[in-house]
Amino acid sequence: MIQDCGDGHLLPSCCIYWVPIRLRHLKPESYTPKVVLIGPFQYGNERLQGMERHKQILFKGFSQRAISSLDDLVHLAKHLEPKVRASYSESINFTEQELVKLTLMDAGFIIELFIMSYEMDELHNDAKLSLKWLLGSILHDLLLFQNQLPFFVIEELFNKSFPLTVVVVCPASIKLKANKSKCLLALKFSRQVLKIPQTSVDDETELLFHNMIALEQCHYPYKSYITNYAIILDRLIDTYKDADLLIRNKIINNHLGHSNKVALLFNGLWECHSIEFQL
Repeated sequence: MIQDCGDGHLLPSCCIYWVPIRLRHLKPESYTPKVVLIGPFQYGNERLQGMERHKQILFKGFSQRAISSLDDLVHLAKHLEPKVRASYSESINFTEQELVKLTLMDAGFIIELFIMSYEMDELHNDAKLSLKWLLGSILHDLLLFQNQLPFFVIEELFNKSFPLTVVVVCPASIKLKANKSKCLLALKFSRQVLKIPQTSVDDETELLFHNMIALEQCHYPYKSYITNYAIILDRLIDTYKDADLLIRNKIINNHLGHSNKVALLFNGLWECHSIEFQL
């Protein structure tokens, strides 16, 4: 028992956490998967076992598509297993074989899902994923803070499977102006002009911010940039008239309907995460 209990230290590679109870209780639906389980934290949830067989089907498609053999992919997953285990804040009660299987299955499923989403014909021919509501729910679940795999697993598995593929990621008297920077946090204030990056607000925005803020509070407690951004928007927006001003200045692209929904969204972010941060 003493040998197996570890030393309780948080390892440097830790990057995936349980959402703190005080945050989860405020809005549990913002952190709870609805369709698909990813990673060991959620494993065994009987309510969501319906997608497990379809995950296997997509993994089969991924393994057939990959240039590397299945044995090579399993060998890679075994090599990454200690680093994967160390990426979670809680103890993972899986054997090496079980964690390798889960990691490989989930990572392959995610890669195949993204490839199929790019190749729309493949998506339309899939019995389940051709249902638009289901695909939307899966993408919703992939955003959730504790329903995650470490990104390095997906990256290394992709590079191993498609070694010749190159991935290119494309980058109180105050006036408000839209900043065309692609960085959400590129707020600039000069000569009584506050420039704020353009952002779109839709049905997924609240969930995305809740989970980014939860990540900051666990992993980057002294670099709370997203939280500070949410505070600034909360201070700027009190009513729908304030939201209208940002919409007219093309700072916010509103896909929620009435601008009062935009105001409620940004006011609600700060209320849910009522921890004091200094700007």
